[in-house]
Amino acid sequence: MSEKVLTCAMDIRSGLKTYNKKPQAVPIDKELLNLARHAHASCKTYLEEKRRQKEKEALEEKEKEERRLAEEELKKTLRTESEKISKKSRWKN
Repeated sequence: MSEKVLTCAMDIRSGLKTYNKKPQAVPIDKELLNLARHAHASCKTYLEEKRRQKEKEALEEKEKEERRLAEEELKKTLRTESEKISKKSRWKN
């Protein structure tokens, strides 16, 4: 459990003490609804940012892998061409 979650749980418990630990006794007023909306929006923004970051990292990893494969293919081609040139020069001599 993260520190943030633990802190929130403790805040809820201490807030419920005011209402004898009965959540049904907590009045649902405009301020509470606004706070809930704000919390929801903040959480949604955080999760979207986290998703974007993961997508960015995945894209960077994919590009890195594609570059590595292209380099390997180039090395293979150069090696093959080098071997062909070597064989041709042997035949001429």
